[in-house]
Amino acid sequence: MKYYQIKSTEKGSRPPRWYRTLVPSGITFSQLYVLLAFVHGEMPDDLSMYFEYETSDREIYIEEFEDGKPSFRNSVRDIYDTRGTYIDSFFEKGFKISQYTGRDFDLTIEVEKDAEECRGLNAPKVIKVSRIIADEEGGQPEGETLPEEMFKVTPDRKRYFRYVGELMHDIFSGSIMHVSEDPVTPEESVCKGSRSRSRETLREALQLLYEDADLRSLLELLETDLDTKQSSDRHLMHRIDNLMLQKYGMTFGGYTLAATIKGLDAGRELSSLLEEKPSKPAVTTEAFINSYSKNDLEMIADEYGLMLPANRSKKNLVKVIMQQLFSAEAIRNRLMQLEDDEMELFRLTAECEFGRAPETDEEEMAADDLVNELLAVPLRDDRLFITNIVRNVYEESDKDALETERQKSVWMYKCLEIARDFYGVMDWDVLGQLFARRFKGVGRDELTEVFRRTPEMYNDFEEVGDKLVLSYFIEDDYYMFLEGTIQKDKPFYFPSRQEIEEFWEKGCLLSSRSHQAMYRYLLKTFGCSKREAELKVMEIYHAINNQRRLQEVIDILQDMAPDEGDDFVFGSQKDAEEFTKCYMEMHNHSHVMGNRGYPPHDLFNAMGGVRSLPEDMIISPRGPEAAAMLDESREELAKRGIKLDEERIDSMLAGEKRKKTGRNDPCPCGSGKKYKNCCGKR
Repeated sequence: MKYYQIKSTEKGSRPPRWYRTLVPSGITFSQLYVLLAFVHGEMPDDLSMYFEYETSDREIYIEEFEDGKPSFRNSVRDIYDTRGTYIDSFFEKGFKISQYTGRDFDLTIEVEKDAEECRGLNAPKVIKVSRIIADEEGGQPEGETLPEEMFKVTPDRKRYFRYVGELMHDIFSGSIMHVSEDPVTPEESVCKGSRSRSRETLREALQLLYEDADLRSLLELLETDLDTKQSSDRHLMHRIDNLMLQKYGMTFGGYTLAATIKGLDAGRELSSLLEEKPSKPAVTTEAFINSYSKNDLEMIADEYGLMLPANRSKKNLVKVIMQQLFSAEAIRNRLMQLEDDEMELFRLTAECEFGRAPETDEEEMAADDLVNELLAVPLRDDRLFITNIVRNVYEESDKDALETERQKSVWMYKCLEIARDFYGVMDWDVLGQLFARRFKGVGRDELTEVFRRTPEMYNDFEEVGDKLVLSYFIEDDYYMFLEGTIQKDKPFYFPSRQEIEEFWEKGCLLSSRSHQAMYRYLLKTFGCSKREAELKVMEIYHAINNQRRLQEVIDILQDMAPDEGDDFVFGSQKDAEEFTKCYMEMHNHSHVMGNRGYPPHDLFNAMGGVRSLPEDMIISPRGPEAAAMLDESREELAKRGIKLDEERIDSMLAGEKRKKTGRNDPCPCGSGKKYKNCCGKR
């Protein structure tokens, strides 16, 4: 029998993922599509499959016709039916072609040569795979052919193949791709029609899975999804796959594809599929690191502050990263820095020897973080895999001690988050009192250790003498002005543990009475979602804390304008008055940095009343925005007996023209960050 040697490469894969396969002559492009889906481990579930020649004087499309007719006609294109067209007429030309599915599963297929007569071979055979695939699958293939029942060429073309796409899509679609009962040459290309299968057929093929009580409820939910939404929910499919991997060592798609290959008449023979667990993926940490480009490796080394050799070849970069980031101590240190959701996903994944796919949007975000921290490797089908070197360090660690240290790290993140907005500058004793809200009796040495191991993304503070200062307050010694002139003798407000947790979760103390009033106003006035209202309250809080003008606060509501691009206006005078009332309530009761975390309304009581305020206390703005806000409030502050630095205010306002700050512009508060990452944080 004649064979073609082809190389099929997954488009966009880095490093390249490819298979070299011997493909028999005399099959149709429909069979080729199913063959390639099987080889690449994909579910052939898109019915708009077509092939396109990349090198031809005339464009050639080979697609699946519906009702015997192509989807479009074009004078410069020749269009053939996948179900009625042999591969031979095109493969003998040795062209490189592309297969498109409308999904991520797109391939470039190169016909490398006509293979010699293969004695005893009556089915396709994978003869070599790319290095990254070999790592995943435990080495190069050992010469095992693909299922004969699916691809062998016989006169009985009714038994050409069955595939999982039929099972999944026949539930709601009557147009299923099939090989024509009588394939013909391209010049006579026709479609003989298609047939569909019923839900009962799906149940028959998946009978053994439906007998599993845990899987049955998920499969029934999948049926409902397909009936109502015409597609399956990705997270539901991940739940099914994760359960099957844990119990049987194979994915749902792998089982159903194998079931259809064997044929529905195979019956209980399918039980062997659920008894023979494959070996776990052989992906190594070093192979994963090698998959990065040289530029990416340099960025990783820079991010972690690694010591690099003079010769920065890719080989040396990989060696340095393996030595410095994958020692037992380095791995444990990164595990100690994981947030709660990240650690939970790591634990779940480590328990699954075949890997695990995220089952929610939150898990997907945590999965990205685990990959970025080089603690997990992404596999196909969205699965994560914990390599042996990381898994062994985790398993050999004292898990209780590791978890305690991790919780201390996470608590430090939360303390520094609230201190950033409440204080700006503090000493070690203040940080110690915050930390003691959850972990009492922690000494200075341990506190310092936990602080210093905190990743930069969670820590905006730097050590300046015996002070901890926001890094963007160090320039021009602004922190000295903040501490000596603005905060002066005011006491520190120490939030409760619940307030620290809430600030970390919501970005403000959303449960406070003044914040709740604004939150309810936004829900009632704009009809926005609860999450949108929460984000707006947080933005307004940060605007107040950064001494933004009232107009700047109103600009925050711009996204709630009825039509995109419109200037925001209140719907009525009553709405405007209610907003002003809510805003003033928030302004007077928000925990602000200028008062070391105290709300203005509570500060006088904390200092023993108005009379205890120093007679020489004068409020001086730190920038034009603060000056403008103080200028608007001169009369109100004067009534309260608060003195202003009039000369500094007038000087800053002279010639100053306000302009709306873009989301990517430097933040006017002087933090050095972009506006969207600071006062404009969403």
